[in-house]
Amino acid sequence: MTRPHLILLACLLAAPALSRAEVPPDGAARQAAAATEVDALIQDGKARQTLPRLADPRNGPVLRRLWDTTTLGKPPYTAADLRTLTVSIDRQTRVLEAYSHYVPPPGTPPIPGGNDARFADEMCQAAAFTLANATALLEAAYNVWQKSPGETRAGPLAKLLPDVQRAVDLLVSAILDSLSSPGLTPANAAVLNQALERQGKAVAASMTLANRAKLQQKAAAVARKAPAEARTGLATLMAALDSPTCEGFCAMK
Repeated sequence: MTRPHLILLACLLAAPALSRAEVPPDGAARQAAAATEVDALIQDGKARQTLPRLADPRNGPVLRRLWDTTTLGKPPYTAADLRTLTVSIDRQTRVLEAYSHYVPPPGTPPIPGGNDARFADEMCQAAAFTLANATALLEAAYNVWQKSPGETRAGPLAKLLPDVQRAVDLLVSAILDSLSSPGLTPANAAVLNQALERQGKAVAASMTLANRAKLQQKAAAVARKAPAEARTGLATLMAALDSPTCEGFCAMK
């Protein structure tokens, strides 16, 4: 999902709230405070040609606050949550870009897997949080679309919903790729496993039956070689993908 699309989505928030927000009242404030700290750490790290690490006693707690999924609350997500969820995923995009585009100091030996391997701990935590954020955003946006007057359903929101869904699809595919990596640590496998356990049903609900079948094939191939720490999450995802139920975004016309 591109930054212009995220901005466009934010512009739709003039619509009145349809029900009580499920993002906790302090979620946005905690996210904003953590993001400000992380931005400062990233800028400081760039000057020293490094980035904040979870293993660092000073940086780790700040990063964990940024990736604390309790700031997102719980379903159902509605129009009242759109702004918080949009701003949050925009922040995550910037952080992921910083890690993925990192350029090590001259003379640093290359490592297999590049930045995905170099920052595996951070990338796995970021992917897990962003998946939760994206599925929540998709639910909120779909609920707004569903309750909009018929003549407005073909507007910008209808075009953005598939973009959010593609972001979910890409995130899950990236998580599956990570679970296939021989260098994946048990701790990071557990992080990704938890993400799939928690979001597997929401992921399946965001997809058409045809797309579910494609992702199911990939998940099944990964499951055959996946570490033990990831098996329950993969099982949850595959069971959800195998369901014939097609409601919500899946049935969107």
